[in-house]
Amino acid sequence: MKNGVTVVRDNSGGLKRALAALTKTTCLVGFPASEAERDLAPGETGQPMTNAALGYIHDNGSPAANIPARPFMVPGVAAAAGAITTVYSKAAKAVLDQPASADAIVDAAHNRVGLTAQDAIQSKIEGGISPALSERTIAARRRKYGDDATETPLIESGQMRSAITYVLRQKGSN
Repeated sequence: MKNGVTVVRDNSGGLKRALAALTKTTCLVGFPASEAERDLAPGETGQPMTNAALGYIHDNGSPAANIPARPFMVPGVAAAAGAITTVYSKAAKAVLDQPASADAIVDAAHNRVGLTAQDAIQSKIEGGISPALSERTIAARRRKYGDDATETPLIESGQMRSAITYVLRQKGSN
């Protein structure tokens, strides 16, 4: 006992490792390059637009192409913010309790967060985003897909929605 403080065990090295593990990796959600390519839709020719480009256009809109903004990325992740905070909070506590397992704990947390955010974005799309499709767009989809045509905005073939995923990256890497 020194100055009224009893040191049971010095775990400052473990704390440093734990903090490093919590901050060295980031979880990115969206359209990684490996998922960016799309197949041609029925009746299309040429090079298809990538899922990343299509996602950006729909998320932000394109007045020149008469496409209204239908934000789904940020609102989707925002809908999962509570769950994401809970996962990282539990991981931080677990890392402090088990600093030797910090990397595994943090990797598992990042993967849970990635899946949570991915699911939330896909659910946002599936729930329908206003504005509704124009009658012209609905008619074009019916011509292209027949009875299988959907009137849900942002879902035509399902390729873009299915391509939403996550990757874990070391901070500072490309």
